[in-house]
Amino acid sequence: MKVFKDLIMQKTTLVAIGALLLFQLVFGIVWLTSYSEVHQRTNLATIGVISERVEVKELLNLESQIDFNINYYEQLDSALADLQSNDIFMIIHFDDEFATNLATEKVSTIRYYINDANSLMVESIVTPVMISVTAAVDKFNLLNSTANILGSLNMPQEQTEETLQVLASGIGSTVETLNPIETHAEKMIPLMVVLSSFVGSMVMAMFMNQSVTSLSTKPCCKWKLYVSWLIVNLLSAIVIGLISGFIILLSNLSFNDFSFLNFWLFQSISLLSFMLLTALFLILFNQLGMAINIFLLSTQLVTSGILVPQLFLTDFYQGLSNWLPATYMASGIYKILFTDMKVTGEITNLLISIALSLVAILIVIFAQVKLKEVKNNKVKSTAGI
Repeated sequence: MKVFKDLIMQKTTLVAIGALLLFQLVFGIVWLTSYSEVHQRTNLATIGVISERVEVKELLNLESQIDFNINYYEQLDSALADLQSNDIFMIIHFDDEFATNLATEKVSTIRYYINDANSLMVESIVTPVMISVTAAVDKFNLLNSTANILGSLNMPQEQTEETLQVLASGIGSTVETLNPIETHAEKMIPLMVVLSSFVGSMVMAMFMNQSVTSLSTKPCCKWKLYVSWLIVNLLSAIVIGLISGFIILLSNLSFNDFSFLNFWLFQSISLLSFMLLTALFLILFNQLGMAINIFLLSTQLVTSGILVPQLFLTDFYQGLSNWLPATYMASGIYKILFTDMKVTGEITNLLISIALSLVAILIVIFAQVKLKEVKNNKVKSTAGI
């Protein structure tokens, strides 16, 4: 008990616990509040349109096809300059050739310009616009061509109108979305939780290692120090997991039957798996272990499946994802917050990760203690000689 008390009273230990809490608070508060109005504000985006003939703009009636602001340009260079500076998100160019082909029923080509050096979300905004505008122009072209053909065949006006009405109605479609996520803030939560949890655990492990190192010079058992470290990790995981749950609960986001208790339990287990994994490399390699933890941070963001599905990764990273706890943490967060699915499999894998880290830590500590005993015996035998 005295060893545990000494460890807790270390300044670096208090900093370690504070760092873990700080990352949860900062990431939670900043990310959730900054992304809370993204979906409501997407209509502020501006699309640039260039139509070299006024009649094309009037015929196509783009205002009914685009939900965003439209800025009409007379010169392509001016529009490209605004696109380059991200004042507009896309350019739709109906050139003179397009207008000529539209009038003569030839194949028409719409020219779209986008800036790839932009936010990742911009592509998801402009892609539906391109599809919608292209479909609208294609439909207009089809109706126009069909009307001319039917007129050349001297079809009665009534039949012509009925045929065009059938073509205009087209094929309807409905989209059923499973586990709909309403806001961008909600979409970002799994990434925020994984990132803040691992970075916080990584920094906490660094300071806790300093606390243990400073106390190891005192006459106490090394095993007691590391058991105390484990207890600090366990208690911190429970408390910080509770705080994380309250952050999500107070965010007022719409989750599907969000269970606070399930999230608290799952987050605490996930945090503990991160803490032990990051602690392992610091115990094994001391401060050099931070370099490995930084590598693990990037690797887990890639392999967790939050940014890119694991299916799209190389075979190496697909295999690696099965051994890293962030994969199961991300999957569990999605299930708890957005579905009614159970997370039994994810919890099992996280507990396996905890067990493997514990075993590895015990082996490393045992090896270090034995190595120190061998060195001390060697020194004593040398001094005896």
